[in-house]
Amino acid sequence: MGSDVEKAVLVLNAGSSSHKCALFQGNEKLPLWRTHMEWKEGYSSAYLHLFEKGKQVLSEPVSIASAEEGLAKIFSHLPHVELQAIGHRVVHGGEKFTEISLVTEEVEGEIERCSYLAPLHNPANLAGIRMAKLAFPKVSQYAVFDTAFHATMPEEIATYPLPYHWREKGLRRYGFHGISYSYCTTRAQEFCPSPSHKMVICHLGAGASLCAVSEGHSIHTTMGMTPLEGLMMGTRSGSIDPGLLLHLLKVEEISPDALETMLNKESGLLGISGVTEDMRDLLEMAEKGEQRAILAIEMFTKRLSLYLGEMIAALGGLDTLIFTAGIGEHVPLIREKALEPFRFMGVEIDQRKNCERGGEERVISTERSSVTVAVLPTHEEWEIAQQINNHTCRSRPLEAPQQSNS
Repeated sequence: MGSDVEKAVLVLNAGSSSHKCALFQGNEKLPLWRTHMEWKEGYSSAYLHLFEKGKQVLSEPVSIASAEEGLAKIFSHLPHVELQAIGHRVVHGGEKFTEISLVTEEVEGEIERCSYLAPLHNPANLAGIRMAKLAFPKVSQYAVFDTAFHATMPEEIATYPLPYHWREKGLRRYGFHGISYSYCTTRAQEFCPSPSHKMVICHLGAGASLCAVSEGHSIHTTMGMTPLEGLMMGTRSGSIDPGLLLHLLKVEEISPDALETMLNKESGLLGISGVTEDMRDLLEMAEKGEQRAILAIEMFTKRLSLYLGEMIAALGGLDTLIFTAGIGEHVPLIREKALEPFRFMGVEIDQRKNCERGGEERVISTERSSVTVAVLPTHEEWEIAQQINNHTCRSRPLEAPQQSNS
């Protein structure tokens, strides 16, 4: 292709049960092209969804025998563009990776060594990196880490109260959803009506966490060494008394593997309701008076409020509160119930704005509220693309254009 063609950045989130890709060109936030492939265990019922400039152009079942084969099928649909770089979401970067990194053999090795900290995610992320390198050998690959944003947490927050030699082995709080928090932190400063020196961001999806952000830096978060700690989630338990877990292992004789499955896939909203982890379905069930659905919602919001208090205490105050991700963006009742305990400190929600449909950016607090409360849709893929653009501008301002993948 000619040098006058504007180069694009491909962003890849390769997982164990789904792949997401997005292609960004220039400063356009809407992806030029986006795909989402999902499958069930054993690669059955795989579906490919394809979007061009926000419009769905394909949704069909596909036959795949592996995650790698699924990624190859996605790459076969990629438009013919000149790629500047490929960015990969990597869940766990351990203590070594505190910012975006150009993928080298050494970086791949470190990501692999971090897999024991995120066994459900890092191997799939790494497989995506290796597939992309094979498909596009002349294009630079970058890893952007979900844990990196939390590298600024102070030692007293990052360290668990265990014998210190475990801390020296890297067993500490790392935190997750960092790419989302990085995007929301930057966007909130642009979008909110007043400066945000002390901000709490609530990333409430199937996985859920909070982050306390002081002057643009993470100082506390609810997830820990793994994504299991903290809030009650869709199928994850969140924080549990360690003594109860010891009881399950020693007295009930549950195996470690069965316990891991229970805590990750059978607990949370699903475990309490016994039916679903989908908040929309739970709200419908609660309206019909189904008690376990009501209990699940009450537990979720109560724990959300408690952890909000912890984040506010870590900050020593609060200027701005952001709700993002599926539940955070789309469920007004959860926002309302979670903030009820904070009326004493002047937090006040405008009910009309809170109940507006859709996930558009908007302030939902009243003018007299002591805290700016806003709904802010996250955009992790765009954040990865922006980090790549910023990194390449800083490190290689005079570099020759990348070779085309076509």
